[in-house]
Amino acid sequence: MNFNKSKALAGGLIASCIATGAAACEMVHTAHHEGSGGAYVMLLNDVEVGSGFARKGSVSLTRGLLSGQNTVTINYAPMNDGDAARFSIHYGCKADPQSTQPVASVDFDGEASKSLVFDQETPVPLPYPGAQVTDGAGLEEAVRALQTAVLAKDVDAVLATQKPVVARLEDQGHSSDRIKQHITMMLTKGEIASAQGLIIVPQMNGLTWRVWGRQYQPAISVHLEQGSGDVYWTGGSRWIFVDGAWAVLEP
Repeated sequence: MNFNKSKALAGGLIASCIATGAAACEMVHTAHHEGSGGAYVMLLNDVEVGSGFARKGSVSLTRGLLSGQNTVTINYAPMNDGDAARFSIHYGCKADPQSTQPVASVDFDGEASKSLVFDQETPVPLPYPGAQVTDGAGLEEAVRALQTAVLAKDVDAVLATQKPVVARLEDQGHSSDRIKQHITMMLTKGEIASAQGLIIVPQMNGLTWRVWGRQYQPAISVHLEQGSGDVYWTGGSRWIFVDGAWAVLEP
């Protein structure tokens, strides 16, 4: 990718927004795809942001976004003879999708994994305040400790690892008491599954970490059958290191 070209284009688009009275326009990158068929999985800095059939569509590039250089990885597989697809990164005004312009693209005519790179010039907030880039040291032990707490039905110990999740739920209007009641119900009444082997993968250059069981199942999950339907809870799919300890960013 030509970064000078990308920056020149970005500057032109911003100037255009200001000139047309849209100075408050939020400039964003999006991924576009179109093709005759096939399936894809798309990752932004190793965070999954999209998957499905590679026909005409677009994918938001916000989850997993970093300040500076970003890498979009596309894993593509044809489903029928002759399947092909093109993926491109566009940049432009969020409120006016028609104004976006392509800054990089890649074509597929067979099974492959390819990447596109773009530069995010405006600062991007951390996925959680205070999150730090790490080499993953101590994460496996933290996951094992959470599994032990779940199996022991130690609600307070479980909640201690879930501060980012709890903070997000509280921002959405859920009370801390209600959150604790829900986790208590799940642990005391539900069927608990705890993966023995773990797969731990860095995301966002080590800012977040993805955790699965050996067969890509949740490392910790609880299933509760109720008259109104089944309820599932997973406790640790995505982690960050913050305030000197590992914490669950996404359940």
